[in-house]
Amino acid sequence: MDFTQRKVRINKITIQDFKSVANGCINFDVAEALRQGKPSAMGVYGQNGSGKTVVIEALSILKCILTGKSVPSQHLEAISKGKDSCSLIVELAIVSDDHTDCIATYNCELARRNDPNSSIDEPKGIIAVISEGVKIAGLFDGKSYRSQFIAETDESCQLVRPESKAALLYGKDNDALQKLMKQKVLALYGSRSFIFSDQSVEVLKNIKGDLFSVIALIRLYAITRLFVIGEQSGNPLVVNFISEGERTGVAGQFHFRLDSKDVLSAEALSLFMSLIKPLNSVISSIIPGLTILCKSQKASLDENDDQHEVELFSQREELGTFPFKHESLGIKKILSFIVMLIAAYNDPSFTLAIDELDSSVFEYLVGELVGIMNATGQGQLIFTSHNLRPLEMLEWHSITFTTTNRNDRYSQIKTKKTNNLRDVYFRQISIGGDDTELYNGLSKNKIAQAFRMAGSDH
Repeated sequence: MDFTQRKVRINKITIQDFKSVANGCINFDVAEALRQGKPSAMGVYGQNGSGKTVVIEALSILKCILTGKSVPSQHLEAISKGKDSCSLIVELAIVSDDHTDCIATYNCELARRNDPNSSIDEPKGIIAVISEGVKIAGLFDGKSYRSQFIAETDESCQLVRPESKAALLYGKDNDALQKLMKQKVLALYGSRSFIFSDQSVEVLKNIKGDLFSVIALIRLYAITRLFVIGEQSGNPLVVNFISEGERTGVAGQFHFRLDSKDVLSAEALSLFMSLIKPLNSVISSIIPGLTILCKSQKASLDENDDQHEVELFSQREELGTFPFKHESLGIKKILSFIVMLIAAYNDPSFTLAIDELDSSVFEYLVGELVGIMNATGQGQLIFTSHNLRPLEMLEWHSITFTTTNRNDRYSQIKTKKTNNLRDVYFRQISIGGDDTELYNGLSKNKIAQAFRMAGSDH
C-alpha cells in the first residue's frame, strides 16, 4: 500500500483538556478536495493565548505518536490545569485512485506518569499514551465498513481488545505475543504508541488483506507526508527538508541553523545541495535578486567521519555575497519553511502545518503565498497567523477563529462570496455578532486608563 494508490489528508482534529482548550474541534473537510485533486488550506486566527498554537502543538504530538516516536516530556505541561489527562482525536481522509474513500480515526489519551527508571525520592515525570484506538468507516478495498475499531487498547490491556482481535492482528504464536506484551509495557513508559510501534507495525505487514494495513499506511503518511514547523521563539530558525529515503519511511527530517554554521552528514549535505537549484528558483521569484549559496568543508580530518561544516550565503545583485545569517529575520523565516512548502504544493498527500506563518514576513507576501497554495497547489496547508491578509484570499470554510469559550474553542464565520471575511471578522470583534464571542478584551478607553495608572505608580 503506497501513495501511488491512495491519497491521505487530515480531515478533522478534536482536542480536549489541552492547555487553554477544554474542548475544540476543527473540521478541515478535505475528502471532496482530495477526490477532485484540489488543495486544502486552513488558517487559524484569534487573539493571543486563545488556542491557535495548541492546534500546531497537538499535530506535533500526533506526528510523534503516529510515527512510533516518544512524546517529548516538555508536553507534560500541555495537560490542562486540574486535569489528569488530555485527549487528541484525528480523522484522516483516505481516497483511492478509483475514488472509493474512507475515514480512518485515531484517538489517544495522554496522562502524567512517573518514570519507573527514575529515583523514588525524586521521580521524573513522563507523558504516557494510556489509551488509543484506530477505527475505520466507509469504502475500503471494495467493501463498505461502518465505523468500527480495528485496534483498541489501554494501559490495563495486555495487547488489544478483544482477545480475538489480538489473534487476528498479531497471530497465535505465543512467544511472539509475549514479546509484543513486553513491547506494550515499554511503549507505555517510553511515552510511545503501542499500535504504531515498530514491533506492532512490523507484524501487521504480514497480514493478508489491506484492512489492517491501514495502520501501516497512517504511519507511513505521518513519517513521510506530515510535517509540523512549530513556533520558533527563543530557538534559532532552521531550514527544514526531507530526503527521498524519508518518502519510503527510512530517513528522518533534516534541518540546520540559519544563524550560524552547522554540521550535516554527507547524506544530508548531498540532499540539500540537490535542492539548491529548485529552492533558488522559488526564492528569486519571492525576493528578486536573491540567490542562496551553500559552502561546506569536512568537519574533521578523520576519513571515517562523514560530518561536514555547512554555511549558507546570500548572493545579491547589488550587495554581492555575504553570510546568510546577516539577512533579515523575515527572509530567514521564509527560508525555514519554503522547502516544505514546495513539497506541499506538489504532493496531494503532503500536509504542512506552520505556526506563526506571518512572523516577520511582509503582509502582502503572506497573502500571496497562501493564495497561490490554495489556488494551484496540490497538498494541505495548516497555519496560524495574526496577519489578516489571507482572510481576503481564502473562503470562509478555509478559516477557523478561536473563541473566548474554552469548551467550544474553535468556530467559523459563514459568509457570502461577496463579503470580505476580514471586514466581517473586525465587525464581529468590535460589536459582536452571533452567540459566539471571538474576542475578550477591554475597550480602548480602559486600556488607555490602565497605561495612565501604570505610569502614575512610578
